[in-house]
Amino acid sequence: SKIENVLHLAKKKNIGFAVSDHNQIAGAVKAVKLKKQKKQDTLVIPAVEATCKEGSHLIYYFYDATELQEWYKKELEPHMKYIPFFAAVPTVELIDNSTKYNAVLCTPHPFAPGVTGFCKQKHEKKTLKKIDVVEVMNAFNIHNLNKKAVDWANQLNKGFTAGSDGHTTPELGTALTFAHGDTVEEFLTSLKKRESIA
Repeated sequence: SKIENVLHLAKKKNIGFAVSDHNQIAGAVKAVKLKKQKKQDTLVIPAVEATCKEGSHLIYYFYDATELQEWYKKELEPHMKYIPFFAAVPTVELIDNSTKYNAVLCTPHPFAPGVTGFCKQKHEKKTLKKIDVVEVMNAFNIHNLNKKAVDWANQLNKGFTAGSDGHTTPELGTALTFAHGDTVEEFLTSLKKRESIA
């Protein structure tokens, strides 16, 4: 999708969005820059969906694009020299190395089929504590798998998010996260405080 088209559709639908490409941040950085250039008040969250060594996905929502770029250059990019689709860094290692950054960690589609679901592996309690929010509604997931994510998030006492998992512009807004806040900081803080619905 062209970032310009996504910004236009978000404004038309009166919704914000996060750009969380797989193992890439160019789209997220461009979206933040374009929003400023156009002086648009659309909420744009810079993010990335990391595919770890085991195949599991993690989404990092950042408060600003500069820190996203810093994290990417240090924590993810060095692990993608051989296969751009899978970062050669274990899930737990990426989580541990990322705690020093100002970002919200989300486990998207935790019970998704295949290797992409975070819950396909067993994790220690200390790792689970580092998760901030759980994507409990994924537009591409079947209802039962989303329901399992809701139950798991409640069990862990984590905030809720929803994601369109959109790969084309028309999919924008097929799943929505509602939270308080007009700024990225307010919105992400609301998620961490469990003040959101999907």
